[in-house]
Amino acid sequence: MVDTYDFSGISTLVDVGGGVGGYITHVLGQYPSMTGILFDRPPLEQHALAYLSEHGVGDRCQFVGGSFFDSVPEGADAYLLSHVLHDWPDDEAISILGCCRRLMSPSSRLLVEEVIAAAGSGANMTMMVNFGEAKNRTVEEFQHLMEDAGLRLVRVIPTGGDSTILEAAVA
Repeated sequence: MVDTYDFSGISTLVDVGGGVGGYITHVLGQYPSMTGILFDRPPLEQHALAYLSEHGVGDRCQFVGGSFFDSVPEGADAYLLSHVLHDWPDDEAISILGCCRRLMSPSSRLLVEEVIAAAGSGANMTMMVNFGEAKNRTVEEFQHLMEDAGLRLVRVIPTGGDSTILEAAVA
């Protein structure tokens, strides 16, 4: 993702559901003037803080614990949901997107990195069998979810790998 998306101009990035910080560490490593907020469940805090420190970004990235169904940190230039939404059925995915939308400014961006399903593919059946209600979605399905959450899809950026970046803004 870092090799594909230009994070220039982003002062603060919130990695929503970012685990212990693998993605945000990589982004901050490439953009030394950027600060970050790693947002995930409170039990991950100590492990995440150690990981951020070990990778040299602990002074520029704070950990905030919480649930992305309730709230996310406000005031960021960009919010990242990397491989989060495929874990949730549509209603919950809209809730997560809506939670981000409520705290985004008109100039904020939401970056969703996911594997995009081809229309009519069997990928969703595989996801559902292996992971319950999880599913890969088409670009059109993501666009509808975003619209239902008060967002608009700005652009679709292939990464050259399995994932695609969907950039959204406040509708």
